[in-house]
Amino acid sequence: MYAKSVIHRSWREGVWLLLSLSFYLGFALADGPVLCVDTQSYLDMDYSREPLYPLFLAGLRAVFGTAPSRYGADIPRYLVAAVLVQAVAMAVCVWYFVRVIGRTAVDVRGEERSSIGFRKAGGAENASAGRSGEREGFRTFLLFSICWGVDLLNRFAARRGSMYMESIMTESFAIPLFLVFLACAYLFFRTHRPGRLIACTVLMFVLISLRKQMAVSAVILVCFSLLYDLIRRRRWKPFAACVLAAGIAFGGAALADYSYNYALRGVWMHKTHNYKGADCTLIYTAREEDASLFDDPEEQELFAKIYSECRARGLTWEGCQTSGWIGRAEHFAQSYDVIGFDVMLPILRERVQQENPDIDDVHLALRMDEYMKALQDGLVRQNLSRFAALLGVNLLAGLSTTILRETPLLSAVSFCLFAAYLARMLVLWRRCRGMRKPPVLLLAALVLISIAANCVTVGSMIFPQTRYMIYNMAPFYCTGFLMLSVESWFTDTSPR
Repeated sequence: MYAKSVIHRSWREGVWLLLSLSFYLGFALADGPVLCVDTQSYLDMDYSREPLYPLFLAGLRAVFGTAPSRYGADIPRYLVAAVLVQAVAMAVCVWYFVRVIGRTAVDVRGEERSSIGFRKAGGAENASAGRSGEREGFRTFLLFSICWGVDLLNRFAARRGSMYMESIMTESFAIPLFLVFLACAYLFFRTHRPGRLIACTVLMFVLISLRKQMAVSAVILVCFSLLYDLIRRRRWKPFAACVLAAGIAFGGAALADYSYNYALRGVWMHKTHNYKGADCTLIYTAREEDASLFDDPEEQELFAKIYSECRARGLTWEGCQTSGWIGRAEHFAQSYDVIGFDVMLPILRERVQQENPDIDDVHLALRMDEYMKALQDGLVRQNLSRFAALLGVNLLAGLSTTILRETPLLSAVSFCLFAAYLARMLVLWRRCRGMRKPPVLLLAALVLISIAANCVTVGSMIFPQTRYMIYNMAPFYCTGFLMLSVESWFTDTSPR
């Protein structure tokens, strides 16, 4: 009977994997590659980009060539191959994520069951096992529907009009791999097996090498271990292991970045524009008198020139003419890229070229980075009251954008959903007092920490928008559904 249940489970898992592949590959073939604003910088292997995605595209270009595809003369065949690979990655990662989190359904005796199969059964238990399998199959369908629904919203309801896996940008891999990272982190904190932590380390390294925003994965792992392992369980070894894993991932990603640029450009360098995000935010919240924060007269002059142009164009704190946090968030979002790309970078480029008219592009970017670091070091000493207020605004905007959209109505709905999420966690916790807690509580807490970490990271460096916040949308709704469907634990008195 056990062998029969394993066959049933494997068959169902295979069917769901085929459905997931069909869903994503179908849209990939129907829509083809979607070129975005950032696409060209990845194709050119620009020095402001992380190494992994440009190398991926370069490898496909070498294999499939640049001949035009059926999607148009401007869409070469290797980009079609890229989208197909991205579709397969999305399908497999979503399938794995659902497979893992579906196992949070546990019966009253604490028997863990797959959401894509049957639990072990025998004799008189066959009928109940069949009904359980049907319920779990329906649960799996809803979990997949949530994940697919997020992509369908991007394809048909959002302004972008496409799924992220169709786009030639790093989100096409970062989003599915982040789902796998969350699943592996959940499995690690549930079992504390070394293999799970090794998987998390590899995923963090890959994610950070894709896009620097994904350094938030290391923040999530360390913060959750701090709260769960060190503070709640009073075990320092798992926390130390998580800190070590995060350090290895950061160090490995930095080494890969330096090595990539040295091999490609002959210069031992990190990716450029690492300080631009913080500079744009700090310039937005700065005041005119903050020029006195710089000891170097040249840096004072540079800041004064940048700030005066931003203020004249209404790009600073004083330029916001609307009240309320939504108005402030929208003004900052509209000002951010203009501050960086239209004001600061042209002024810095002009300054460096005046210093050395014959400088090459790589060393021009490095010298601009030096100026941006100097601006950051000075402006971080400003009166941070405006920065704190902006961070609060961005946190509200980030929470709204994570699960819905940033509008007055939908923001109110999103806050109600977060309140309901927290309330359900509290109810489950109190009902299981003195008993072993359902695994979904661990998953729910991990997703909540993930949302908070991403909101703080994005809100302090840039403005929240869907492409930065969507990583936790499907996990939030999936976990909320699982908390509503979790079965009673009241007969399970095994220790925590």
